[in-house]
Amino acid sequence: MKTRIAVTIGNSSRSRNVIREMALLGASIFRVNFSHGSPEEWVETARLVRSVEAELGKYFILLGDLRGPSVRIGDLKDPVEVKAYETVKIIQAAESEGGPSRLVPLASDAAFNAIKKGHVILMDDGRIAFRVESASGSEILMRALTDATITSRKAIVIQGQDLDLPSITEEEVRAVKIAVENDFDFIGLSYVKCVEDIAALRGVLISLGAKEMGIIAKIETPVGVEKVDEIIDAADGVMVARGDLGMHFSLEDVPSLQPQRELGYMAA
Repeated sequence: MKTRIAVTIGNSSRSRNVIREMALLGASIFRVNFSHGSPEEWVETARLVRSVEAELGKYFILLGDLRGPSVRIGDLKDPVEVKAYETVKIIQAAESEGGPSRLVPLASDAAFNAIKKGHVILMDDGRIAFRVESASGSEILMRALTDATITSRKAIVIQGQDLDLPSITEEEVRAVKIAVENDFDFIGLSYVKCVEDIAALRGVLISLGAKEMGIIAKIETPVGVEKVDEIIDAADGVMVARGDLGMHFSLEDVPSLQPQRELGYMAA
């Protein structure tokens, strides 16, 4: 079989009956997104999948997907409402009033210092877009290219730019440990930029006694596309994150960026 059906288990599908029904309809890869939920919920999902696997006598793949070094705005007391061509300001802080003040907090030093005049800033999977009018050490003035409602903890992307962020954090090491302890088959490594990112995760797996656990490299940044051949060779499989790539490249260019080599979750 060259094609498999992968499903993500979340709050609405975390039940034995739903997982069983998915399996009967052809799902064979069950993904747990470590960006959401609690460790207890991740463990429960793994237990349910293995229970259904035993009942049906089928082999299922459990994939734990790490959050990766994404950048998110801080906490807003009130959402920021803005119309196209109106302006908002990003300030270097963990939280702000939001609302009519139109002040958006951003605590990440790397992101704050990387934003320059002329950059396009995207939020909410590209549905919200701004162009940077000016950037200083204390604030960043942006003009909305779309109508927008900005809420707390939204991920942001600087279109076409890669940030120098660690590939694996201490929080993610804890998630990997949970995956190892609960018989996951693969770990999805987000925002892979080079083979060293994969080597770092392999080191963590080896230290946990799980050197056989596979690594799925997620291609979702410009540098990941540039180095895709070496990443493919170093990983056990790849995921082409077309939604994230669509925030860095024109949407019509994204299909042509997808590797043409025949790869999948189980590729060597």
